[in-house]
Amino acid sequence: MLIASNAEASNPNNAVWGVYDEFRTARLNVKYLEAEIRRLNRLNFWHEVVIAISTSSAVAGFSFWQTFFGGYLWTVIGGVAAILSILKPILKLQDQISKKQELLASYRVLDHDLIGFLLRLGIVRSTTTQFTDSFSGPLNARANSFNRTQGPALMSNSESSVEKRWNASCL
Repeated sequence: MLIASNAEASNPNNAVWGVYDEFRTARLNVKYLEAEIRRLNRLNFWHEVVIAISTSSAVAGFSFWQTFFGGYLWTVIGGVAAILSILKPILKLQDQISKKQELLASYRVLDHDLIGFLLRLGIVRSTTTQFTDSFSGPLNARANSFNRTQGPALMSNSESSVEKRWNASCL
């Protein structure tokens, strides 16, 4: 990373701060989206498992289901599966996962471009017009459709993870 003097690093008007903030934002969004995709995949997996088990005639034939408790439990599983089957086209979990994966890919590209920019900036140790113009490419590719209102706890965990690893002392 760029090693700047304390005076330069503490100056919020330093041009590197803008790049560094964009990098941290991209890294935050990568972490958030990875966690969100994992959560949606788990939800989709269990959704499919419940539906598959409840529609399986092999599972329905277990002698356990013939007992009072088993019959009651099988009825509950069947009811849950029916509700999940109704909700499946409404929730569109696969569509949500696909959209978030596309967004994640764009943030990973942006993250990669910005870390490369910061590393080159550390080598050059100065900003020229040509060098700063190369920064406009990654900024133009920035994904603006990220919705921060979803999952405040996950966002908080992602923010603390990025802050811990990429705080101002890295400059």
